[in-house]
Amino acid sequence: MKARYHKYVNTAPEKANEYLLSDAQDTSRYVSAQSYTDNVMNVALPSTYRFMEKVIRELIAMYEEAEVPLTTIHLGGDEVPEGAWMGSPVCRTFMDENGMTSAHELSEYYITKMADYLQQHHLQFSGWQEVALGHPEATDRHLNQLAAGVYCWNTVPEWEADEIPYQIANKGYPVILCNVNNFYLDLAYDAHPDERGLSWAGYVDESKGFSMLPYSIYRSSRTDMAGNPVDPDIAGKGKTTLTASGKEHIQGVQAQLFAETIRDFEWVEYYTFPKILGLVERGWNAFPAWSTLTGEKERQAFNKELGLFYSKVSEKEMPHWASRSINFRLPHPGLCIKEGQLHASTPIRGGEIRYTTDGTEPTLRSELWKAPVACDASVVKAKLFYLNKESVTSTLKVD
Repeated sequence: MKARYHKYVNTAPEKANEYLLSDAQDTSRYVSAQSYTDNVMNVALPSTYRFMEKVIRELIAMYEEAEVPLTTIHLGGDEVPEGAWMGSPVCRTFMDENGMTSAHELSEYYITKMADYLQQHHLQFSGWQEVALGHPEATDRHLNQLAAGVYCWNTVPEWEADEIPYQIANKGYPVILCNVNNFYLDLAYDAHPDERGLSWAGYVDESKGFSMLPYSIYRSSRTDMAGNPVDPDIAGKGKTTLTASGKEHIQGVQAQLFAETIRDFEWVEYYTFPKILGLVERGWNAFPAWSTLTGEKERQAFNKELGLFYSKVSEKEMPHWASRSINFRLPHPGLCIKEGQLHASTPIRGGEIRYTTDGTEPTLRSELWKAPVACDASVVKAKLFYLNKESVTSTLKVD
């Protein structure tokens, strides 16, 4: 809105300030998660609320014109960076007038005010997990009656935040599980340097969605962010337990696909297929049989079901995608040398592993791996080929 302000400031000052979102005297210094330094609306300005109300009215009008029901609007609300607002004279004055001492109270005021405005239009609000964190009990009771869904994403054990979804559900908010380490599609499939995607919360492939358990969220991560195995049987020790009433507030699961790394639709398809099928499986069946087991029995049952899952993906879904020219992803082969023999593996039924031992890139004419074979090469390269597609190259360097 700064451009609008400069456009009208000399000819129509009232119009220039009508939807202004920032305080010109703000000296706040912050960096957002996306590395921006000026992307936070000033929640103490009346013009901020005029802007939001204008946007909401326009959305309502669009839905009415299309004769499509509108029940909720997502307000965002996540990741307000530390330092925002504190250098704004407008915010400081507003805080003094309203007995506020923290930036969180400003955020709380904004969410509550917007939730109340949406209620006036018979709409519920939605938002990321931050909209339901850190409130006094009275505010929680008020907001959870107005909420359609709180989208909880931060479930990374290493960050000690994986209790948040259950804490929010136990307070009475409707929760949608959006676990970053299970359902963020724009995270790279794995650490291979040729796999496009982000890695700020680890890596996500279809098995990560498959392993997610909505009602046993601490057992939903079978590896840490670096890919090292973890013991699901002890992962929830000492952490928040989902209460019976909290369980009723778990509304479902959702995957996210953000656009920072996407340049064309083929990459939307690559990120989505087959990764989305883990979400589909768990959204359909929140209580897989292996979830009731522990120890070695659980691991064996999980691996058996995961193998069956990959069989169905390979034999049913991938041929269908290929027939529709969908740019799905094939996993690259696993390679190792044991007792002088080359071992290779893939979860994809019907796929061919082709390899080279002279440092060249594998092609469909390269040697076909069928069983462990004697190998004394210093470098082995392999690819998976299936349905006229190929994986990225796996490279094994032998010392």
